[in-house]
Amino acid sequence: MPRSFDHEDGWISGADEAPREPSYFHRNLFAALCFACFIYALTTTTGAFYGYLGAVFCGALSRTAVRKKWPAPPYAAKLEALWTRMKGQG
Repeated sequence: MPRSFDHEDGWISGADEAPREPSYFHRNLFAALCFACFIYALTTTTGAFYGYLGAVFCGALSRTAVRKKWPAPPYAAKLEALWTRMKGQG
Protein backbone atom coordinates (compact mmCIF):
# COMPACT_ATOMS: atom_id res chain seq x y z
CA MET A 1 0.00 0.00 0.00
CA PRO A 2 1.54 3.38 -0.95
CA ARG A 3 2.38 5.79 1.82
CA SER A 4 1.10 9.36 1.86
CA PHE A 5 3.36 12.40 1.82
CA ASP A 6 3.29 14.45 4.99
CA HIS A 7 3.27 18.12 3.98
CA GLU A 8 4.07 19.44 7.46
CA ASP A 9 7.60 18.16 7.81
CA GLY A 10 8.30 16.82 4.31
CA TRP A 11 8.76 13.20 5.36
CA ILE A 12 6.73 10.17 4.49
CA SER A 13 4.28 9.40 7.27
CA GLY A 14 2.94 6.03 8.34
CA ALA A 15 -0.61 6.77 7.15
CA ASP A 16 -1.75 4.62 4.27
CA GLU A 17 -3.61 6.20 1.39
CA ALA A 18 -6.30 4.50 -0.64
CA PRO A 19 -5.09 2.73 -3.80
CA ARG A 20 -5.72 4.74 -6.93
CA GLU A 21 -7.31 3.51 -10.12
CA PRO A 22 -4.66 3.10 -12.85
CA SER A 23 -4.99 5.75 -15.54
CA TYR A 24 -3.13 5.51 -18.80
CA PHE A 25 -4.29 8.83 -20.23
CA HIS A 26 -1.08 10.74 -19.52
CA ARG A 27 1.11 7.76 -20.40
CA ASN A 28 -0.47 7.46 -23.84
CA LEU A 29 -0.52 11.23 -24.38
CA PHE A 30 3.18 11.70 -23.65
CA ALA A 31 4.09 8.55 -25.57
CA ALA A 32 2.33 9.92 -28.65
CA LEU A 33 4.13 13.24 -28.23
CA CYS A 34 7.41 11.34 -27.81
CA PHE A 35 6.94 9.57 -31.14
CA ALA A 36 5.94 12.84 -32.79
CA CYS A 37 9.17 14.42 -31.54
CA PHE A 38 11.18 11.46 -32.85
CA ILE A 39 9.57 11.79 -36.27
CA TYR A 40 10.31 15.53 -36.25
CA ALA A 41 13.93 14.89 -35.29
CA LEU A 42 14.42 12.24 -37.96
CA THR A 43 12.87 14.28 -40.78
CA THR A 44 14.57 17.63 -40.15
CA THR A 45 18.20 18.56 -39.93
CA THR A 46 17.90 21.95 -38.25
CA GLY A 47 15.51 20.88 -35.48
CA ALA A 48 16.97 17.47 -34.79
CA PHE A 49 18.45 18.45 -31.42
CA TYR A 50 15.18 19.93 -30.20
CA GLY A 51 13.25 16.94 -31.50
CA TYR A 52 15.41 14.49 -29.57
CA LEU A 53 15.30 16.71 -26.49
CA GLY A 54 11.50 16.84 -26.73
CA ALA A 55 11.35 13.07 -27.11
CA VAL A 56 13.45 12.54 -23.99
CA PHE A 57 11.36 15.06 -22.06
CA CYS A 58 8.06 13.48 -23.15
CA GLY A 59 9.38 10.02 -22.36
CA ALA A 60 10.34 11.13 -18.87
CA LEU A 61 6.90 12.66 -18.33
CA SER A 62 5.27 9.47 -19.56
CA ARG A 63 7.17 7.35 -17.03
CA THR A 64 6.53 9.89 -14.27
CA ALA A 65 2.79 9.77 -14.95
CA VAL A 66 2.81 6.00 -14.55
CA ARG A 67 4.94 5.93 -11.42
CA LYS A 68 3.11 8.78 -9.67
CA LYS A 69 -0.30 7.49 -10.83
CA TRP A 70 -1.53 10.82 -12.11
CA PRO A 71 -5.33 10.88 -12.27
CA ALA A 72 -6.98 11.34 -15.62
CA PRO A 73 -8.34 14.83 -16.35
CA PRO A 74 -12.12 15.35 -16.34
CA TYR A 75 -12.38 15.39 -20.13
CA ALA A 76 -10.61 12.02 -20.54
CA ALA A 77 -13.86 10.06 -20.17
CA LYS A 78 -15.44 12.10 -22.97
CA LEU A 79 -12.44 11.48 -25.24
CA GLU A 80 -12.54 7.76 -24.48
CA ALA A 81 -16.29 7.60 -25.23
CA LEU A 82 -15.69 9.44 -28.50
CA TRP A 83 -12.88 7.05 -29.42
CA THR A 84 -14.97 3.94 -28.74
CA ARG A 85 -17.87 5.42 -30.71
CA MET A 86 -15.55 6.12 -33.65
CA LYS A 87 -14.14 2.58 -33.51
CA GLY A 88 -17.66 1.13 -33.43
CA GLN A 89 -18.72 3.06 -36.53
CA GLY A 90 -15.57 2.18 -38.51
